[in-house]
Amino acid sequence: MNAKRALLAMAAAGTLAASLSQPAFARRGDDDRRGGDDICTTAPRDQWLPLEGFADRARQRGYAVIKIEISGTCYEVYGTKGGVRYELYFNPATGDLMKTERERDD
Repeated sequence: MNAKRALLAMAAAGTLAASLSQPAFARRGDDDRRGGDDICTTAPRDQWLPLEGFADRARQRGYAVIKIEISGTCYEVYGTKGGVRYELYFNPATGDLMKTERERDD
């Protein structure tokens, strides 16, 4: 391996290590109650999984799905469980559940 490739490999490993030390879910600024500032992924949209499959992911966790939408860089699933409404935020590139919020009774 030449010196340039070795340097690039070390830089990539350092970037990966730094990203793994960060929280999986970041937030910028104030929440608009719809997750607009939530960051679930930095992957480009052509790498995202189909939105339709995320209803099944929520159902597998015991939620009755009301609706699904794209919110910022997240797939947001609205559902109920035990009579309580929740918002589930998924990473659209990996399918990981990033955050679950119980909706407030206003």
